[in-house]
Amino acid sequence: MVLTGALPLAHLPQARRAAVIGIGTGLTTHTLLASHAIERVDTIEIEPAMAEAARRFAGRNAAAFADPRSNIVFEDAKTHFSGRGGRYDVIVSSRRIPG
Repeated sequence: MVLTGALPLAHLPQARRAAVIGIGTGLTTHTLLASHAIERVDTIEIEPAMAEAARRFAGRNAAAFADPRSNIVFEDAKTHFSGRGGRYDVIVSSRRIPG
């Protein structure tokens, strides 16, 4: 999950806005926020219980919940990106998106 955040930054170090589809453990969001170039990370999660479960990894993902550049959005990713999501320099997901 760390590489899922680090590899896009290695490819595009000037990225300013990023989106993460699914919070998982929160490590991808946390890793993206380690970049000082990143201005905002939107983590799109359909199930609020997943974000609560991710808090159990607080020793490894603190930025996902504490960094003011982090924004956790509870909605379906397709809905988010089709209307309200805005533009992103980087969009990452550790899952295959059907369609």
